[in-house]
Amino acid sequence: MLRRPTATLSGDTTITLGGTATLTVVFTGNGPWTYTFTNTNTGTTLTSPLKGIVQPTVSTTYALQSVSNVCGAGTVAGSARVRVLPIITPTFASTSVCAGSTATVAFVTTGTFESTAAVTYTAQVSDSTGSFTNPVAIGTGTASPLQVTFPASLLAGKNYKVRVIASASATSVGSGVFAVQALPTATLSGSTTIGVGESAKLTLDFTGEGPWTYVLSNDQTATVNTTPALVTVSPTTTTTYSVKSVRNACGTAPTPTSTVQVKVNPRVSAADVALGSVCVGSVISLPFVVTGTFEGAVTYTVQLSDATGSFTAPRALATGTSSPISTTIPANVAAGAAYRLRVVASVTSISVNSASFIIKVRPTAVLSGAASVNFGESTTLPVTLTGDGPWSLALSDGTTATSEVTPAQVIVKPTQTTVYQLTSVRNSCGEGTVSGIASVTVIPRVITENITSGICSGKEFEVKFSLGGGTLPANTVFQSQLSDSLGNFTNAVIIGTGSRSPILANIPAIPNANGYRIRVVVVGSTAVTSQPTSPFLLGRRPTAALSGGVATPLKPGDELLLVVQFTGDAPWTYTMSDNTTGTTNETPVLVTVKPTLPTTYTLSSVSNSCGTGTVSGSVTANVVITGVEEEQEKIIVGPNPLTERLRLNIDIPTATEWQLIDAQGRLYQKRQWTAGEYRDEINTQTLPTGLYFLRIKVGDKWLERKLLKQ
Repeated sequence: MLRRPTATLSGDTTITLGGTATLTVVFTGNGPWTYTFTNTNTGTTLTSPLKGIVQPTVSTTYALQSVSNVCGAGTVAGSARVRVLPIITPTFASTSVCAGSTATVAFVTTGTFESTAAVTYTAQVSDSTGSFTNPVAIGTGTASPLQVTFPASLLAGKNYKVRVIASASATSVGSGVFAVQALPTATLSGSTTIGVGESAKLTLDFTGEGPWTYVLSNDQTATVNTTPALVTVSPTTTTTYSVKSVRNACGTAPTPTSTVQVKVNPRVSAADVALGSVCVGSVISLPFVVTGTFEGAVTYTVQLSDATGSFTAPRALATGTSSPISTTIPANVAAGAAYRLRVVASVTSISVNSASFIIKVRPTAVLSGAASVNFGESTTLPVTLTGDGPWSLALSDGTTATSEVTPAQVIVKPTQTTVYQLTSVRNSCGEGTVSGIASVTVIPRVITENITSGICSGKEFEVKFSLGGGTLPANTVFQSQLSDSLGNFTNAVIIGTGSRSPILANIPAIPNANGYRIRVVVVGSTAVTSQPTSPFLLGRRPTAALSGGVATPLKPGDELLLVVQFTGDAPWTYTMSDNTTGTTNETPVLVTVKPTLPTTYTLSSVSNSCGTGTVSGSVTANVVITGVEEEQEKIIVGPNPLTERLRLNIDIPTATEWQLIDAQGRLYQKRQWTAGEYRDEINTQTLPTGLYFLRIKVGDKWLERKLLKQ
């Protein structure tokens, strides 16, 4: 069955100007339905509910005027109120603002407010993401533009927006994004501990836009472009730092509250101490320097490192309350070349070590070894040493030695078998400790005394000897032996035996030589060594030959030079025919005689340590009794002794010849001239040294002058 229609309108809503709204009409009865709105809009539809789109420019109330279908007119009901809100669009050209700054926000309202009352406008700022979920009012007014102030608490951001809302219903549009530069903040961190004279790095974390200019509590200031920034401070005492102020392009921030403390540990330095080397047991006055300030009383301790200079396990030596501190290097410290000292305070501080130095220890010496030596010989005994050299040693027999190396080799020369001990050892650190023994066995030696007087073949003499380095049995037989002329005993000649010193010996007739030696040996024992005499000359019996004189006549009392030549061993004792006697070690020997009568001189005897020898030769003195003194005065000869030239003046008219002869009568030069005065210079430069005679012929006789060339 057909029914009359009904139509019900709904769709109350609010839209923004320019927006659309959807209205809904629900029909009953049989369709199709023809409907008419009060604004005369009409239409026919088979759809229920019917949706319709409207776009009013002002707030509008929609209602149905009629509805009909095949059954005729029906009834209508309902209405739809569409509120159209105006749009408020801000204009904000800034791309960046500072928190706390002021600005103007212009805006345009598009559309009409429903209310006829006065409208108040409020500017709002979004959060840093552009969201207006929790907007912040920044200014109000009744017309564009609005004066606004951005809160100082705004965080820095790049996506802020502003909008303007009205006291009446309206739609607000956000502005384009802009940046907010917040007032800067500065947070200081980096509390630390340093040593005096050192620096610390503090960290400043900034917010807001850089560059930032900061001032610290110590008035240290700088401008930086990056965050965080490192700030170097060099306090001399413990200091608390804070930020006095910080500013950027947006201004100065409120006073920050962060603080840091840089604790400055004082420095205790022994760096200027240069010990070089010290001995254990040495007393040291250790100066040190404290830089910085301690709070309260402080006790200082001197510490010694190990031999490598490490203080991993230091040794405490002494304490004190001020510099210097007197301390002693312990006796049980090992030797080393890299020790250091430091001074440590009883409160926290930094210690600076001394330069490395050497610790020397007292020495030890260990004697060892065993040896066998012949009497009179020496040997060396090894001594092992510790500590630093040089070392001075003393043995139990009084022997002393100095060594710069270890083991030391100490030379000993015992006269009998001896057990040696060390009595002392010293080095630069003082007296050390000694130990050990060494034994030296001395093999006896027969020592033959050197010959002190001449020994001659066939002449009995005494061979004296002594025993060194021990004793021999009472029945020991000793034998004296003679070497060959070279001193070798390969074919020794036995010259005597005996049981004690001296031994009577007799050398057979053998060639004379000066290389013979004598030794005494123990018969039947090769272990006992023998020390022979030094080489000696086997004595020879003497000979003496007389020569000299002149062939010219002599006046009574004139000197006549005789020459005696010796062979054999000196000294020689001779006797002449005129009983002149003498002893000499030189050959030839010159003997001057002054005969007053014609005389023939001979040798009566000659002897030396080997006995009486043989003599030969004679010299005749031709003494003429005549007066020739006045002729001698007319002969001037000089110089005498001779030099390079001999000047000769002869004022004797009868002189016709001169001759220069030596003591043996050999003629060297002569000159003849006619009777009359004679003057000449004779070249004597090349004459050998010795005695010469100048003979001058006057008439039928010869005058003679004795000359000496040295």
